[in-house]
Amino acid sequence: MNAARLAIDSLEKYGDYVAYQFEGREYEISESLRYAARIAAVLRDFGIGPDDRIVVQMPNCPEVLACFQAIWRLGATITPITPQLGPREVGYVLDHSEAKAVVTSPELAPLIKE
Repeated sequence: MNAARLAIDSLEKYGDYVAYQFEGREYEISESLRYAARIAAVLRDFGIGPDDRIVVQMPNCPEVLACFQAIWRLGATITPITPQLGPREVGYVLDHSEAKAVVTSPELAPLIKE
């Protein structure tokens, strides 16, 4: 069992419920899991699978949880990078993490590219 399965089991056992709130909006567990399934499908289409490492660098937002869930579903490993790091530190992580892909936000994409 992995962390992705825990959320699915929780939905099956307790039904739908508000899993978290962000900026005044409530997100139900079913919505979060559907979003994660869509992200997992995209990552799978890009060849991501078990044991691959995926860098996630995003600001605090609901998409972070969905990305984590998606990566866990695929059996891949998350390498999180805080958005506060600079280009040098991000480059170091990218060079040494053996990451196969990066998931980021539009505002952080230039930092990854640099």
